[in-house]
Amino acid sequence: MKRTSSIQIKSKLLHNHVELQFQNIQYALDNIMEETFQHIVEKIASSRQVLCTSVRSGRPVGEYLSLGINRLLGNCQYIDADKSDWVDDLVHFQSDDFIIAVSYPRYAKRMKDLLEAAKSYGVEVLLITDSYSSPLTKYAQYVLPCSSASVSSHNSVVSAIFIVDYILSALAINDPERTKPRLDQINHMLTKMSYHTTH
Repeated sequence: MKRTSSIQIKSKLLHNHVELQFQNIQYALDNIMEETFQHIVEKIASSRQVLCTSVRSGRPVGEYLSLGINRLLGNCQYIDADKSDWVDDLVHFQSDDFIIAVSYPRYAKRMKDLLEAAKSYGVEVLLITDSYSSPLTKYAQYVLPCSSASVSSHNSVVSAIFIVDYILSALAINDPERTKPRLDQINHMLTKMSYHTTH
């Protein structure tokens, strides 16, 4: 009897989790115009260099996006805004560079400091955050609201991962003449060094 009850509770929790994540993704899609996606993809592709930054719960999104952009274009790096190393990089940034910041409640002061500095250098910012009411939106030219609601108490990154995965796909598909040769070169090098295992 206890086992049956436990299975039912888990099943309900899983159902609630799935429903909430669908709602989170739908919230993002309802609040982001297609033109915004297009502008962001074009901005990333045309930038001299891209800096992805995040803190704490936003790290999986920032690191995943940074890895994807750099693999496709070779012009991206990731910096943890909690560390002060970003100062060394930001002083060399120019107006044709681009910063992508990921920040969820509670919003870190270090992220605010980084975005304030970026603004002073005339660098445009894309902010991925939970809603337009985020206090960091005033530093960004582009905002992608991705709800971080979860059935527990943590910030969920599911909808943000969904959105940045779309951006990576769009980057690859929109300019295959640029991205495919680079991906082929990377794959060739990894194969040559026997990076992957087959058993």
